[in-house]
Amino acid sequence: MSDYPEQDAIGSQAGSEEFIRMRLAGGRFDTHLVPFDVLSDLAAYRELVVDLARVLFKRSHPNRRKVPRGFTDSFQLGIESLTPGNSVTLASRTFSNEAYAPLEDQPSFPFPAHTEFVAAREMIFEVIACANSGLPLPEDFPRNLASKFNRFGRNFRQSEFLELSEGGRTPVRYGGETRKAIVLEVGNSYEGHVEGDFRFDGGRCTEGLIHLIADDAATIDLVVSNRDEWSYLNSKVGQTARITGLGLFDRQDRLLKITEYEEIPFGPSEPIASTAARLREIEDTPAGWYSDGNPAPASSAVASMRTLLEAMESSGIPRPYIYPLPEGGIVAEWSWGGWEISATVEPGSDAAEFLAVNIDGPGEVEDFIYFNAEDLAATALRVWSQVNMEESR
Repeated sequence: MSDYPEQDAIGSQAGSEEFIRMRLAGGRFDTHLVPFDVLSDLAAYRELVVDLARVLFKRSHPNRRKVPRGFTDSFQLGIESLTPGNSVTLASRTFSNEAYAPLEDQPSFPFPAHTEFVAAREMIFEVIACANSGLPLPEDFPRNLASKFNRFGRNFRQSEFLELSEGGRTPVRYGGETRKAIVLEVGNSYEGHVEGDFRFDGGRCTEGLIHLIADDAATIDLVVSNRDEWSYLNSKVGQTARITGLGLFDRQDRLLKITEYEEIPFGPSEPIASTAARLREIEDTPAGWYSDGNPAPASSAVASMRTLLEAMESSGIPRPYIYPLPEGGIVAEWSWGGWEISATVEPGSDAAEFLAVNIDGPGEVEDFIYFNAEDLAATALRVWSQVNMEESR
């Protein structure tokens, strides 16, 4: 038995043939790079072809309630070649339905080879051409499928586009404006690439939303997938970060919501709220803020952190971000140079645990700052200064 399929056996099922050619251009593609996230756009094109072919099949066979079993699987589409200039050739393969059992309530029906899939490809060409010319969508194009174009090309950046061709036809261009025109023909919003700086402004845990404020003061919601991620991002109130992902835009190209995003990097921006104001907010944080049954921040931890930070700021140490911890403690955090620094106060503790980690290379400082120190400001400054000493080694 061989671990490799026999080529003759494969060829006997069906032949492969070029279905469409896509030339990727602009932006990242001009560096002769095809990012992995764009592969999902190619898969979305195949999904669009199949969904449209389903509609066309039912139109051609009005007496059938469903397409034949295995109709979708009978049409496979994949990358056959990638040539210089980022020209991607997608080849198709169709299979007969002999391998598929007929539906119990319907007789077997021979698959129409390429007929509906080719017709779907031709209609997609027509839809794109109409959108590029500012014309309405073709009358025979099913309007409910216009939203399917959202997924086809949504990972493209502003200057990136496709040129689609087949056989000897003149290529048609498909970019962000084309996609938007098609989707907005029947809807009021479209999806697109997002990249910008946003300030975090709290959120609603029950709905999985984080509130953001854009540079133009517009308020935008960030959709979060799980509670732990929501708690982490909600703790970044007041901070600004650059977000890259996908968002929902209205007809005026205003961003309404960010639906998918990459890992969010938080930089060393200055806290907005004063230390006293932030500690008052934490004092008012109720039990259960993180999960069912977790305690409210301990008053002893709040008092100790207030004493510590007043001493640190009097020594010239910059203001930190301050967050409650699920167990009732409090942590102060600084991003300082290439260091991530924290001072953690647990309920009933007589000292703050100080930890500094160099994120740009080796280096770590661990120490304790005792609240009953004779000169707390000097003690805190001595501990903080170890970061400078470690950096100079």
